[in-house]
Amino acid sequence: MRDEIYKMARDEPLIYKGKEIETLKQIPKRVRELRRDYHFLTLQLVKHKVLFRWLIPEGMLISWQDKKFKIDNLDNAQEFYDHYLVMDEDQGSREQIESKSQEKQQIEETNQDERGR
Repeated sequence: MRDEIYKMARDEPLIYKGKEIETLKQIPKRVRELRRDYHFLTLQLVKHKVLFRWLIPEGMLISWQDKKFKIDNLDNAQEFYDHYLVMDEDQGSREQIESKSQEKQQIEETNQDERGR
């Protein structure tokens, strides 16, 4: 019966007394506790707007730069985080440094041009 309700709610919203009912799947406490360990990774994935979905009983499937990664233990999660997300943040900060350096160089060139006049 429960699965039928989920299926119906997926196709069209359930309405009761003129109000829409939102149906959520019940996730067992054991699974929620396992997922809590992946919190460090999910925060960064959400921050970077990376699509992912949970695997049952443990792990996640991540879509990153047109590739799919199956993370099924905490070691893989930490490796993915270190390799892709930390690297991406480092690259972002490098780009910011380069951008600031270019801006500084342009300002210096402008100041030299004004002095030469």
